[in-house]
Amino acid sequence: MSTVADLVQASIARHKMVRAGAKVLVACSGGPDSTGLLHIMRELGVAVSVAHFNHRLRGDESERDQEFVRDLAASLELELSTAGADVAAEARARRMNLEDCARRMRMDFLRETARRTGALHIALGHTLDDLVETFFMKLIRGTGRTGLTSIAPVRGPVIRPLIELRKQEIVAYLEERRLKYVVDSSNADLRFLRNRIRAEMLPVLERISGRVVGRIGTAVAVLRREEALMQGLAREAFAACRQPAPTGSVALSSADLSGLHPAIVARVLRLALAELGSRADYAALEGLLDWCLARNAAPRFATPLRGAVLAERCRAVVDLRSSPRVPPHFQYDLPIPGSVLIHETSDCIETRILDAAGFPDRGAIDDNQVCYLDASRSQLGLEVRNRVDGDAYRPLGARHTRKVKKMLIDRKIHGAQKLNLPVILSAGRICWVPGLPVSEDFKVTPDTKQILEIKRLPS
Repeated sequence: MSTVADLVQASIARHKMVRAGAKVLVACSGGPDSTGLLHIMRELGVAVSVAHFNHRLRGDESERDQEFVRDLAASLELELSTAGADVAAEARARRMNLEDCARRMRMDFLRETARRTGALHIALGHTLDDLVETFFMKLIRGTGRTGLTSIAPVRGPVIRPLIELRKQEIVAYLEERRLKYVVDSSNADLRFLRNRIRAEMLPVLERISGRVVGRIGTAVAVLRREEALMQGLAREAFAACRQPAPTGSVALSSADLSGLHPAIVARVLRLALAELGSRADYAALEGLLDWCLARNAAPRFATPLRGAVLAERCRAVVDLRSSPRVPPHFQYDLPIPGSVLIHETSDCIETRILDAAGFPDRGAIDDNQVCYLDASRSQLGLEVRNRVDGDAYRPLGARHTRKVKKMLIDRKIHGAQKLNLPVILSAGRICWVPGLPVSEDFKVTPDTKQILEIKRLPS
């Protein structure tokens, strides 16, 4: 067995990465790290299969990488799972950072593949160099202890067997054995922060101290151990401080909070905010922390957070609850027949034309997630958009128009269900809102020749 394989085996044992006899899914991009990981895991006798996700970000090069991994898996007689997506288009549609979107889509694919193939672990090819680069990226962009330790040897099903080895050791392992790999040309693109850290920052630090990468790796390991302790203490404190509260609200004892160290209180507040679907940056969390611990603070504090939260103090209890959210804005043309995906809500709206002859109960209407309209009245300029203040139309059987907001209240449609509700219009006039009756002006009548079916498929 090679020295590199010995080091990897020691890391696997030290961090208890692989359960005895378990199957491991190796994520392989074709680059030196993941290709080296695949060969090393086979050398160690681990039962492995291979997965490759094509992000389609580099044109022919992306296709080359996929073919390389396909040939590699075939040569090693290993099971291969592949998938791909236009990540750039998906990132625009989701309004996400490209790197974050790529990571999320890749991990979703890997988790599903592991489940389908019976793999207990998902092995990623991150090295010590990747850990140090990520450490500096997080430090530059601003983060706390949690962010600085984000690349862990083991997190759930994800394992990183190469996390204690340098990239140069993996490349040397491959070249000594004349094992092929591919090179991602985007790694030389200095528009990306990670590449600038790798090409410009780390060489300067290594000239100051040749052991800087290893020492930062050790520091991160210490931080990770202390972070686990702090997280455990915070969860215990959160449970101890909690008071009974209605759904959508978190109540904490002011007296219990005041007896804790501010560092623990800050973590308790983060846990409470996360439960409410909110995230706090440093300034927002510090403002909330100061308000919670102040003796003569105002009775109410509105946080400028991602997912706004309103905090109130009443009878020695700090009550946190979600503030009313702003509905997402969207507008799409509806093809007939066809479908459209509303990226802002993940709903899908489908349309099709039906023959009215023999259609059961022409006056019937399903006012939940499917509607039937007179196609001759409703095909002009069909579109779907978000609900806006003042929306109104004449519901089926009514003599006068009614506001959509009032009808939603009457039907007890609240919260996110109301917030994300699509509105279907024809030539600028509302013909249907899912959960409500169709418009009287677009209803199916005995004279209807063709019926337009519109179906909402919620996320």
